[in-house]
Amino acid sequence: PTLAIEAAVDGVSAAELAAGLPTTVTLSDEAVAGDTVTVTLVDSDDASNVITTSVVLEEADITADSVAVSIAADDLTDGSSYAATAVITDVAGNRSDASNSIDVAIDITAPTAPVITTISDNVGDLTAALVDGDSTDDTTPTVSGTAEADST
Repeated sequence: PTLAIEAAVDGVSAAELAAGLPTTVTLSDEAVAGDTVTVTLVDSDDASNVITTSVVLEEADITADSVAVSIAADDLTDGSSYAATAVITDVAGNRSDASNSIDVAIDITAPTAPVITTISDNVGDLTAALVDGDSTDDTTPTVSGTAEADST
């Protein structure tokens, strides 16, 4: 099988996680209705924290060559990172090799507000840091400050 988690590309936000973490498993050619697809997430910092969700394949999944598997939002911990894989198990208990592994970072906490520390004018008569109430003739003043890493 091949696992895809679109939300994992840049970290999973609260909005993306609202209805659970959606995954898509592309099925191997040997998959048949009645087989079970299991998506497993292992916490990168705590290997004992393992989350699994399984679905039994139906004919429609076989026809589509894929199945959607949703991981319950309540099972995931904010600030944690997981390695996700998928396997297919047939009714006799035979398991496929694991799919590709996808790193999933859960970040549902909004960043702290940015802080503007200085606004500098470097054009015209006044070329210095501005203070409250100053005006500028600089159409592109330099704004400096701090914000949470990787926030935009």
